[in-house]
Amino acid sequence: MNNLESQKIISDGFSLKLVAKITGLDKKIYARNYIFKPGMGNFEILTMISNPKYIETVRLRVLEGWTIRKISETVENRFGIDKSEFVKATQNPELIKKLGLEGKVKNLEGFLFPDTYTLDINSDANDIVNVLVNRFIEKIIDDKNFMNEMNAKGMTLLEAVTLGSIIDAETHIKDELEIISGVYHNRLKKKMRLEADPTVQYVLPDGPKERLLYKDLEINSPYNTYRNFGLPPGPINNPGLEEIKSAVNPAKHNYIFFVATGDGGHKFSETYDQHLKAAEEYRKKLK
Repeated sequence: MNNLESQKIISDGFSLKLVAKITGLDKKIYARNYIFKPGMGNFEILTMISNPKYIETVRLRVLEGWTIRKISETVENRFGIDKSEFVKATQNPELIKKLGLEGKVKNLEGFLFPDTYTLDINSDANDIVNVLVNRFIEKIIDDKNFMNEMNAKGMTLLEAVTLGSIIDAETHIKDELEIISGVYHNRLKKKMRLEADPTVQYVLPDGPKERLLYKDLEINSPYNTYRNFGLPPGPINNPGLEEIKSAVNPAKHNYIFFVATGDGGHKFSETYDQHLKAAEEYRKKLK
């Protein structure tokens, strides 16, 4: 209450304390941030700071495909929490263990569920990470039908989310999700490298580029699917529900290549010759 007087929200801190004592509200006050309107009286202020419904909230929107780094920047902007604190909170070993990923991942990339959240303005980095992970558990792990289907396909949760994150980075066209998933499943079955550009973009030291160069494809990283076989060691972003589900439910086809068409979609090919022609058409559009 002394802070209220020092910030000139009230003129007499003693009288406010007296009213609080008489009404018994002095034992029910929530020590939080509040937004006060000019001209508020003592009892009105006391009612506000002793009632949880007056707690100020902040809307946090996490989009599909955002990385931990992108989310941390948004959290810093919305809550004033240093982004390094948020990144540190995503390395919480207890939450990693809760997801059954102990020893498999170093952070919670992929498991911060994209959604719109209404959070207490006083939330700290750990609070926010907990909320996002719990939403992931609610939407994915608690979906027994999905988990049973995933297990029946012989996939682990980490594999499903990792592939889902690559699919998410490749397209935002919902009708393409399962087709692209099918391409990657086909390549994995054929023991081909995934050669997925987004996995390289994820580990570039100077951040994602508009276009990758051939030298970028030589980067020495387990996430470089041009050099390594199989899936990368973990997700490259935080994919949405449909993207994760598409990773477990690939479309059945014989495509093993795809290339951008220049209008937002992709052209799919069964052979390398077909792929080269599609790639040439794309280059002509760029010119």
